[in-house]
Amino acid sequence: MTPAESRAYFERYKDNPVPVGKYKEKKMKDIVQVRTKETGLEYEQHHVWPVAQSREISKVTGKQYKNSAVIPLPLKLHQAQGRKLIHKRNETLKPQNPRESLLQGVQDTRQGLLDAGCDRTKTNEACLEALKKIKADNPEGFSGKIPPKP
Repeated sequence: MTPAESRAYFERYKDNPVPVGKYKEKKMKDIVQVRTKETGLEYEQHHVWPVAQSREISKVTGKQYKNSAVIPLPLKLHQAQGRKLIHKRNETLKPQNPRESLLQGVQDTRQGLLDAGCDRTKTNEACLEALKKIKADNPEGFSGKIPPKP
């Protein structure tokens, strides 16, 4: 998706450019279905906290984290630049604790949306909403360090 196309996409949906919901929830499926029909684009549900990172953190901390907060994005946007637009540091940096991992996911999502041309206020609101959903789904919190490797 070119920068002009992504800006046009976000302009088209300026009232709610990045709806936040739960993975595979009916509400998200309905939004994707409507937007697919309107734009002709394929969509993916972007996890604000990358699944690979939340699983990795769970392996080393022994805690299971719920990670279902998603934003539906056009496939071309979600996969743009070899997944580096929205997932800048997903495969390269290894967070040292659960809180850092979550922060990295939210920061990458936010910066990717801004770089793609999404309105700053709407982006911030969506990221905050997603963060609140993730924290509400995990009342035990995100404390603790990842133990060093032997």
